[in-house]
Amino acid sequence: MEWRICRLCRREGVIEDEQHVLFECPDPVLHTARHEMYAAIVATHPRWLRHRQRDNNWVFFGRALRDKDTVAMVADFVAVTFQRCYAVPVVHIVSDEHLRRVTGAGRDM
Repeated sequence: MEWRICRLCRREGVIEDEQHVLFECPDPVLHTARHEMYAAIVATHPRWLRHRQRDNNWVFFGRALRDKDTVAMVADFVAVTFQRCYAVPVVHIVSDEHLRRVTGAGRDM
C-alpha cells in the first residue's frame, strides 16, 4: 500500500503534486508568496483581475508567464516554492498508524 501526503501541509488525503503545491497548499510560506505574486500581477495589469477571477490557475499562470512585465513575478514565486520544498523533507509514510501521527488524524474528532 502507498501513502502519499504533502510534506508541507501534511493534510490527510492531500497528495503533493504541482497543482497542490503551486495553487492550493495552505503552507504559510507558500500562501504568502502566492498572494504576493497574484497581487503584484494584478497591480501591474489591473484589468487582469477579471482573468484571475475567471480563468483556472494554469491558464492565468500561463498568461503571466507570457507577459514580459509579469514573467519575473511568476519565476520568483516558483523559486520560493522550490526552496520551500527543498527545505522540508519528504514524508515517507509506512503505515496507517504513522499516517495518523503525521497528519494528526483522529485527534479530538
